[in-house]
Amino acid sequence: MCLIYGQITELKAANFTTESECRNKLKTVQREFDQKVDTLNMKVKQLQKEIAVLSKGQKNKSSLTIVRNNEVERKVSSDSDSSN
Repeated sequence: MCLIYGQITELKAANFTTESECRNKLKTVQREFDQKVDTLNMKVKQLQKEIAVLSKGQKNKSSLTIVRNNEVERKVSSDSDSSN
């Protein structure tokens, strides 16, 4: 009878150790996952800021290009008017 209780105690101790190791491993994996997610979120925010800056710059550049094209058209039309 004592032998059975001894075996049960050993199995409980082994089970407790295994569960503790699994919990610790799960906590470590969760921490690493959270760090990766935080890093990726920061990168996404940074890239969104870059997109906003580039989009704003592209919008301003487009406006300048249109203005330049209008000036070129005016020059061309004024040159053709003077030749007539």
